[in-house]
Amino acid sequence: MKSSYNRIVEVFKKLKLQKMKEIGRLIPNAFTSKKNHHFDDSNGR
Repeated sequence: MKSSYNRIVEVFKKLKLQKMKEIGRLIPNAFTSKKNHHFDDSNGR
């Protein structure tokens, strides 16, 4: 049985997959932003 932490880590890994990015961009004009948004806080802050 997986711990809650391990399940959360797996979800974040899946969110970073290319396939998830493609699914999120099915409607190109649904959200337009030139900024690079991240799901996690690993951007050096």
